[in-house]
Amino acid sequence: MGSADGWGWIKFEKSLEADIRVSRMAERILATDQVTHMRYKERAAVTLVLGGLARLWFHADTFARDDDSIDLSPEEVDKLTGIEGFSKILPRDWFEIFDSDRVKLPGFQEHNGSIAKRKALTAKRVSKHRAVHANAAALHDPQSRNADALPDQTRQDPLKTPLPPHSGGSSSSRNGSGNGTRAAGTNPRAVAKASREQRAWGGLATRAAKIGFRPPLPDESAGVYETQLRLAEREKGIYS
Repeated sequence: MGSADGWGWIKFEKSLEADIRVSRMAERILATDQVTHMRYKERAAVTLVLGGLARLWFHADTFARDDDSIDLSPEEVDKLTGIEGFSKILPRDWFEIFDSDRVKLPGFQEHNGSIAKRKALTAKRVSKHRAVHANAAALHDPQSRNADALPDQTRQDPLKTPLPPHSGGSSSSRNGSGNGTRAAGTNPRAVAKASREQRAWGGLATRAAKIGFRPPLPDESAGVYETQLRLAEREKGIYS
């Protein structure tokens, strides 16, 4: 049996709303007068079905035996969910009647038993761990980051642009070379900019890894990525 302290949990998949079995149950509820006074009757019927399933499965999480049986009669199931005739519209692969005092929820322990829950939690931890490490690796991979760290190839460097000759002298005398241009070499400003970008990405990688934030997009700059990262940090109560 599950925990009786009221603090247990069960799997309740988002796709359940679109399950054909839920739709069929909702249609049968619509055939009654239980939601006729509501404005959005179709949605109200689906909500009623989902709520009834949740109430039944919450109860089963505490009281279901290893063979998925529960000491409830069909009438008591209706009373538990608050939905008249609920036990009658449950599909057979979700609900079976043993006798007048016992029912069965086939496969309940398989999906919500203690072993199934441990597997689900382990899978979630492994997935989160892999995501954190993949995120950190992507942030440290220069191929996955924007090319902002490279010097601007379309912008003229005034240190490499020849000066026009004028009455005070020629470009050769100003630059100290015979061809009127400064000898090509490493641009110290570009090197400094690349170094700053590299340090910035390193710091962002560390912060992102702590909260499992996504890796940067291929064309995303450090400034844009940091803004998104800061929003994610604030959602988790972290202010940098």
